[in-house]
Amino acid sequence: MLKRIFYPALFVGIFLVALAMLGNENHDFEAALDENNRLKQEITILEEEISTLEGKIAGAKQYSMALEKANAAALSEKRS
Repeated sequence: MLKRIFYPALFVGIFLVALAMLGNENHDFEAALDENNRLKQEITILEEEISTLEGKIAGAKQYSMALEKANAAALSEKRS
């Protein structure tokens, strides 16, 4: 009589534990997916900032070269 109650109850218990574990893993997966999407958005923002900074660097290099040319011209005029 005990076997008739114990084994089915054991199987049901194991099934419920497995089901609860799968539900928890699904929740963890959704949280990881949300974190992944957040990080992708942050990477996109950082890439845009990098592009902006690269443009500023290129502009600063051109400005620096123009200043060097102006200084060289001023020095050659002083020497003349």
